[in-house]
Amino acid sequence: MIPEEKSKIEELKKALYSRNAPLIRPKRRFHFGNQDTANVNTDWEHPKEEVDEVELNKRYENRSMSFFKKLLIGSIVFFLLSVGLGIFLMLNGSNIISAKNIDVVVNGPVTIAGGDKATFNIQVNNKNNIKLQSVDLVVDFPVGTVEAGDVSKELKEYREFMDDIVPGGVGQKTVDAVIYGEENTKKEIIIEISYKVAGSNAVFKKQKTYDVLTTFTLGFFFQGDNCRTGI
Repeated sequence: MIPEEKSKIEELKKALYSRNAPLIRPKRRFHFGNQDTANVNTDWEHPKEEVDEVELNKRYENRSMSFFKKLLIGSIVFFLLSVGLGIFLMLNGSNIISAKNIDVVVNGPVTIAGGDKATFNIQVNNKNNIKLQSVDLVVDFPVGTVEAGDVSKELKEYREFMDDIVPGGVGQKTVDAVIYGEENTKKEIIIEISYKVAGSNAVFKKQKTYDVLTTFTLGFFFQGDNCRTGI
């Protein structure tokens, strides 16, 4: 059995190395096309989206309207909160104090004859929702003013404490003085109110100016530190 296989191998060798060996066809080679002209996709194919300009305009308009709607809603909410706060303060009161809610009214003559006593009634109207405490009234008189009870004493400043003034209340004081001056001379009287409120150590002030006109002068009046006579 073995000699027969060897003889076959020998015959195959002779056939391979023989000049008359049969032509062996090479294997077919596959040629690829030119790579420069190949169309190769670099990404996944995506479906083309169709853009509707009308729809885009609607979306833009909707965004614009929503902004203005929010602004309108915010304004309405702010208005309602302001009204609610105002009603709450009006019904329940407030500790907010304002000099604008205090009126100083002076009732007195607008012309004064030299040597005659002038009476000034000073009223303080409290329109705040809180009581005025430690109310201090100060009246600064012009040069040439003397005390009504003693014309030999110059009156530069009148000062007196008033009672506490409740909300909506009125405090008043009456001040007498004799004002001398040249004829047809305007004199300025300054009234100042100082006060405090509960829960605060701050001192608040309110000022009022009252003008009078002096007519003829009879007697004497003070001017600075000198005593002068006049007719």
